[in-house]
Amino acid sequence: MTESPRDKMLGDLQRHRQETPSSIARRSVAVTIFKALLPLAAAGVLIALVVSPYWRAGPDADRVTYHIPSVTSSSSTASQMQGAEYHGVDQQGQPYTLTADSAAQQGADGMSLVNPEGDLTLKDGAWLMLKSATGLFHQKSEQLGLNGGVTLYRNDGTTMTVASTVIDMKAGTATSTDPVQAQGPFGTLHADNGFTLLNRGTDITFNGPVAMTLTGAP
Repeated sequence: MTESPRDKMLGDLQRHRQETPSSIARRSVAVTIFKALLPLAAAGVLIALVVSPYWRAGPDADRVTYHIPSVTSSSSTASQMQGAEYHGVDQQGQPYTLTADSAAQQGADGMSLVNPEGDLTLKDGAWLMLKSATGLFHQKSEQLGLNGGVTLYRNDGTTMTVASTVIDMKAGTATSTDPVQAQGPFGTLHADNGFTLLNRGTDITFNGPVAMTLTGAP
């Protein structure tokens, strides 16, 4: 005969009453242990979420930061990153920052940059900004090669444009042998054989022949 729902319920209640005190005690201990372990497990998850970025950053985390790493090809072993940013100091302890839309490892310590921009600040508050279409940065020597529409801007309003230049970020110098155009409060200048920049832009020597038009000159 099929057991009715009422009889089934009464049977379950009867079995529940027949549980021994020892089985009830075991169940109580298990529940107590579970309640004690649950907060510990939650704390472990929170700690893992906090420290996980440091596992990924690596030994150079204080120098290079990036946002969205992406490898363009599954067969490529070179590391690539989006939103690269490099912070350093020159020989006089003055800070500089180098950023790029993207960077890809090239060679042992080279980084190929897309749309790099640099910001160099002097202790007296003066600064020099630089940017170009592409660049190659060597982290060990802190040498930066820029190509494609290179622009250097000094905070006094002087702007120079040149096809390519090599910048020593550590020494705060830059050189180029390509023709360079410069304009600023003094007027305009064209130098056929490039320039040499020293002291992070404080001193600039133009390599002639040089054609110059002074502002306000007759």
